[in-house]
Amino acid sequence: MEQTTAIVYSIIVLALVVWGILLYTRKRNFGTTVTIISGLILLASGVLLALNTATTAQLILSAIALPLWIIVGWEFVRRSGVNWGRKNINRTYFWIVALIALGLAIASGVVASLGLVVKALPAFITAVMLLLVGSVIFPRLRWIWLLLSALVIAASGVTGLLGIASHVFVDLIAEVVGLGTLLFTENRLRRADNIMGNLRERVKF
Repeated sequence: MEQTTAIVYSIIVLALVVWGILLYTRKRNFGTTVTIISGLILLASGVLLALNTATTAQLILSAIALPLWIIVGWEFVRRSGVNWGRKNINRTYFWIVALIALGLAIASGVVASLGLVVKALPAFITAVMLLLVGSVIFPRLRWIWLLLSALVIAASGVTGLLGIASHVFVDLIAEVVGLGTLLFTENRLRRADNIMGNLRERVKF
């Protein structure tokens, strides 16, 4: 059952990565690049899980993908046009938090003795930062799905922390939901940019 789930998960992630590449070819930006990289990392993790090779490498790959979403979140804030996204100090905060979460993710995969608490922290940190991003960009995009996906990611951290038997399944769902939401948010932001661009063109004439 777990192997079948991993195969389905890998197929969905692959489809999302292909979509991300298509978005990138239409309009290149750093956020989409990082999203694609995180998707490729999750795909590698899913393939290893499907092959029943749940090694330290697979655990690390799975863990480090989520903190990359913090960087993508900052790109959403920056491009949304809000004043908060124009401050370099806020960008520095996001990068520092992302690096801390990455460090914890790698450490929790390498040193199993650190336990479930440390393993859950990267997911919690990512969820908190995406909640912040979602609340910041909501006034412009009217987009609640980033907030909801952050709650799903937080739930995966809770199940891992509590040692619930099905937490791996919940993790896979959270990763698919998170990756998909980032791509949908990117698409939504592009549509908003196009609308604003058309309005500016009309004002000129």
